[in-house]
Amino acid sequence: MKINLKRNTLLEKILLPFVVLSFITIIVVSLFVGEILTLRMEEGTTKEIISYKDTVEGFFRDKEKQAILYAELLSDERRILEKYGGKHLMGLSHLSLFMQEGLKIYLEPLRFLKEGDTQQKGLIKKGLSGELASGFIPKSIDNAIRLDYDVVAPIDKGAIIMVGFSFDNEYLGGVKKKIGNDIFILYGDRVVASTLRKEEERREIQKKVTEEIIDRITKKGESVIERIFLEDREYKAIFAPLKRDETGSAIFGIVMSTNDLVLAKRKIILNYVAISLSILAVLSLINYIVVKRSLRPLKRLSAMADRVAKGDLSLRVDIESSDEIGIMGVSFNNMVESLIKEEEQLNLTIKQMIRQEKFASIGEIAAGIAHEIGNSLAIVVAYSKMLVNKGCDEDTKECLNYIMDAATRMDRITKNLLMYAKPSYQQELLDINRIIEESISVVLFQCERDDTSCRIEKNLSEGLPSVMGNRGELQQVFINLFINSVQAMPQGGTISVSTEKIDKDIVINVIDTGEGIPEERRERIFDPFFTTKPKGTGLGLSITQRIIENHKGEILVCSDAGKGTTFIIRLPAVQES
Repeated sequence: MKINLKRNTLLEKILLPFVVLSFITIIVVSLFVGEILTLRMEEGTTKEIISYKDTVEGFFRDKEKQAILYAELLSDERRILEKYGGKHLMGLSHLSLFMQEGLKIYLEPLRFLKEGDTQQKGLIKKGLSGELASGFIPKSIDNAIRLDYDVVAPIDKGAIIMVGFSFDNEYLGGVKKKIGNDIFILYGDRVVASTLRKEEERREIQKKVTEEIIDRITKKGESVIERIFLEDREYKAIFAPLKRDETGSAIFGIVMSTNDLVLAKRKIILNYVAISLSILAVLSLINYIVVKRSLRPLKRLSAMADRVAKGDLSLRVDIESSDEIGIMGVSFNNMVESLIKEEEQLNLTIKQMIRQEKFASIGEIAAGIAHEIGNSLAIVVAYSKMLVNKGCDEDTKECLNYIMDAATRMDRITKNLLMYAKPSYQQELLDINRIIEESISVVLFQCERDDTSCRIEKNLSEGLPSVMGNRGELQQVFINLFINSVQAMPQGGTISVSTEKIDKDIVINVIDTGEGIPEERRERIFDPFFTTKPKGTGLGLSITQRIIENHKGEILVCSDAGKGTTFIIRLPAVQES
């Protein structure tokens, strides 16, 4: 089947989705950033209007302190004049100063005991009792309410001075010049003074002042910020407590235009659209270049496929992208890896077939040898021992010993051949540590008998699960390995044995400090009849491998010439139910 790789198809599948997704991403990110900037600007305007509120409160407190100060000064001056016979309260310079400061002097304050309202009468009574008193006084003038701040200072018994100022439009106009924003005064839910030019604007302010807002401001002392629209323009208004008392509620507020915020939003939108288009154009160009460059590896991939077809399996594609070409590269590498694995599996299958063929041949030979010469060898050994026991000269005795050794060696070979060809299948649950201990005892006894200097170190993990196996065969495995290690250390050395559980297997390591195995011999050490020992049969490690494989395990060897040898055995552990 032919597959046509069209250039336009790649461009359509990569470039167009990239442009669309990039554009959507840019829009979303830009909107998100714009929203964050808008929130920051909202926070900025909120902080700004709160700072204006704090400033105006400072102006109000200073004005109140000024009225109290002048009341105290006038009280002291009046007291001095009366003591020394003076007739005039103050000169024209004092009156001019009071007028400049917007303060009022009440020449006959006692008349308010009859004409004034309850709050004003209360202040006068406190002054007559010798107490300096001050407070906000709502006054009704021409069917309108005006909010004044009056101070009553005592002069002598029955005499007082009363000074005050009004929170009227003129005073608020002066404050507006300092902060640049409109100010209003509310008493209850009515605007009693403001710098707002139109009645519609004042009514819009009054609509925002609900009973809930009044309670929050006057009873809890909170400052409330509301968004209002005056003449279709957006503003922020802050409402803060001016005075709380038993008879009424005084609230002041500031109106600040947020039209700059609207303009800033528009500017952000225009900027992000321009930036988005610029970025999209640049990214589209970059993506086009990347797609064109990504098409170049196709020719190299085709050439590599031809070389693989000729048998070169060492080639690999460097994966630099995840597009169609990258997927093709991954598929190419997977194909090469599959070919390598199939080749390795084929070689392994061939080796296994050769080994099975050897097993079958050896089995037939072993069975015939064991049957034909087993009994004969036993007779030869028995009669040789009998002749030696009857007594004979030394030469004859030496010859008989040679005959017995040769016959014994032949008997051992036939038994090994028979075991190699026909392994036992009787298995039981075994403690691998105990099998190793028993095998070590046998080897140590042989070392003492042969006067061999060898030390065995054990590091056997406790609590290992059991293995399913044949006790005699597993003992033979470890005895073979230990004897090989002893023979590899003619000058003496150390054998280290360790056990541990890894995953679902029991792993046994047998390490010696002997001469090691050269690289050219390592691949053949498990072959039947391969040996480098003068008296070896070449069946020890072959039988060991066969036993381990029959126990569904594996045996590996790691060795370098002159650096010792390590045998690693893995046996499946019996899972506890």
